[in-house]
Amino acid sequence: MRRAILVILILVAMITISSHKAYCENANQTQDSPFKWLRDLVDRVSEEAYATLKHTLVKAYYILISLARILYLVLGLAGSIAWFSGFSPYKGRKMVIGALILAILTEIITRFNIAP
Repeated sequence: MRRAILVILILVAMITISSHKAYCENANQTQDSPFKWLRDLVDRVSEEAYATLKHTLVKAYYILISLARILYLVLGLAGSIAWFSGFSPYKGRKMVIGALILAILTEIITRFNIAP
């Protein structure tokens, strides 16, 4: 955790220094606001944060869908084994019904296509 915070702070410092250096080099050529470099920096950081958050959420969505598919297959298989072997017919039947419900809900959710 400390390493991640340190890396983020170093990256922010590098971006700030490079942005300020680019502003100082072009300060005599333009008549912009003296804090344009700061506004540009904030815009770039917020755009990168938004893109990173979007990418992370899309990946998490696909991981959760994959886990749900694996879960309903395993749950259905275990339930059917318990049900048909007579080991625990009542619990096995409930597991199979739960797997069917999970499968239906998962496949309905996957119809909402999310592009990364």
